[in-house]
Amino acid sequence: MNALINWIRNNPLSLVAILVSVASLVVMTWFMIGSGGLRDQLSQQAQAIKKLRSYRAVQVSLPPSKPGEQGYEASGVMVNAQAIEKVEAINQQMDRQSRLVGELALNFNRGTVNNADVRLMFGSVAAGLERRPMRERLFPRTGSDSDAYAAREDYLRAFRDMLGPWSPDGPAWRLDAGNPPSPEEIAARIGEVEADLFQDSDRGQLDEAAIQHEMETKRIALLQLFKEKAESIHVYTAFTPDLMISPFQIGAWAQGTMKPDMLTLWEAQMELWIQQDLVAAIAWANRVWEASSLEGGTGTSVINAPVKRLLGITVIPGYVGTHTAGGMGQTAVINTGGSRSRGGGFMGSSAGMGGRGGQGGGASEHGPTDRNFFVSPTGRLSNSMYDVRHAAITLHVDAKQLPRVFESFSRINFMTVIDCSMQDVDEFGPEGYAGGFYYGDADVIRVDLVIECVFLRQWTTTLMPDEAKAYVGVN
Repeated sequence: MNALINWIRNNPLSLVAILVSVASLVVMTWFMIGSGGLRDQLSQQAQAIKKLRSYRAVQVSLPPSKPGEQGYEASGVMVNAQAIEKVEAINQQMDRQSRLVGELALNFNRGTVNNADVRLMFGSVAAGLERRPMRERLFPRTGSDSDAYAAREDYLRAFRDMLGPWSPDGPAWRLDAGNPPSPEEIAARIGEVEADLFQDSDRGQLDEAAIQHEMETKRIALLQLFKEKAESIHVYTAFTPDLMISPFQIGAWAQGTMKPDMLTLWEAQMELWIQQDLVAAIAWANRVWEASSLEGGTGTSVINAPVKRLLGITVIPGYVGTHTAGGMGQTAVINTGGSRSRGGGFMGSSAGMGGRGGQGGGASEHGPTDRNFFVSPTGRLSNSMYDVRHAAITLHVDAKQLPRVFESFSRINFMTVIDCSMQDVDEFGPEGYAGGFYYGDADVIRVDLVIECVFLRQWTTTLMPDEAKAYVGVN
């Protein structure tokens, strides 16, 4: 025993090594016996990591980031059931949203929007914006010759209605328009002034002061007449009841005796829809649903309206990108009672072969993927999804309210102002007081606009006759 104690005293390091070895064996034995669950967990985790690493080696087909572009293959993408389910849910949600947006766009384009939406645009009036054919059963093919002949009166009535006063039960395209005082009205007012001035005196014996007083009295009376007329309407425009003078582009077929062909009728319908949209934009800008002060309303009239006068509308012939290069730089032709040229009264409207803008390159068969910015700032061309038309319109506008005029066109049927030119109007010249026009204190400018109009084929082709489908390239 003493020998063992002496060895321990002489070999302390050896003793420590022996004790550590024994303790290690004990601990290792305990760990191996008591931690089997942990070993299993670590093993499962290692297998999961190995599986995840195998996912990273999978080639995955990813969709394009932009419509119309090619998809691509990618590796290093983590793929698992949860991720796939999440992506599928997102795709389903996006698909539902896409269909909803498509339905909204379709309803907006054909004017079948909810009445509440229309009331937001046109005050409290339940106005109509639906783009219906000029006559029932006329499209896609008329059932009888009588419908084609009877369409003339329906067509002309649509233009007369656009000039009329606002109606809560009518469509949104009402101008509440009027001419300035006629020569007969001016003569009658002058006669009233003279009758008051010369009841008891001889007009031939007036001195210089009396003559000046007479002239000033007549001037004031005429200005009052002009003001009363301006307060009674919402916009000036020249027209006659027979529409031989009007601001509109009206097809000559409506005045003829021959039966119009289906292509002529369809082009007339498209031109009518475009002009109704333009008129609806003016109606919104001028708030025509608000009665004038003469009618006990809030005072909305020509005097404070953004659009003072509609001079003319011209629908550019042909479909942009198919038959024509568009209408950039063109102006509406104004009909003042002379020749029945385009832009007012009756004119030769068929289907607008070619058009003044020059030939286009044909509609795209692959949807709205190609843009041509030489045609317009939007670059839009007719394609398998929608047709593009251009129209020119000339207005007299309050310069300070020009932004509201631009906004009004953007609110109606995907219209876009793509060209604009302006020039000052002499308020004392023939287009002002000398012509019987009363614009109040506004600084008035003449604005020549080119408007882009878009029509979705999803609804137009359901009405389009075969001749028109062949013309625009619908299979």
